[in-house]
Amino acid sequence: MLPKLVNLSLIGLFPLAWTAPLARAEVLWFWDADEVTILSGIQRLYEKDIFLCVVVALFAVVAPYVKTLTLAYAHFSSVEAAAKVMPAVEIMGRLSMVDVFLVAFYVVLYRGFADVQVAWGLYLFTGLVIASLWAAWATRRERFIYVPRPAQGE
Repeated sequence: MLPKLVNLSLIGLFPLAWTAPLARAEVLWFWDADEVTILSGIQRLYEKDIFLCVVVALFAVVAPYVKTLTLAYAHFSSVEAAAKVMPAVEIMGRLSMVDVFLVAFYVVLYRGFADVQVAWGLYLFTGLVIASLWAAWATRRERFIYVPRPAQGE
């Protein structure tokens, strides 16, 4: 039950995290704005390199969200139907680059390019990524691995 609730909350919280400030800086030579969000980063990439923008948008936003929606479907469907979509959840999890995105962003922030202050959105997004990984793992374990033992005397 808990993985289902966590995953359902991710459906609403991921879009919030995409618009939440990840960092604030007085001067970022590689950024025109003083506040960085995931969507502003994608917009900035669109202005500079459309191919890279599409790659980042697909693998850092679309794939994790499709994974979350597919996992929600698995929660509310029969075990047989869920078993059919769980391979897609695993593939989307592998295609999802949010963990790589986070590590890269942390490295950029702490390399000392500017006076950067981490904003609440980075903590929110990090927590959502961890919750998403856990929800997929717990769902797989709860619905497909755990087999209840027969009661004594059966």
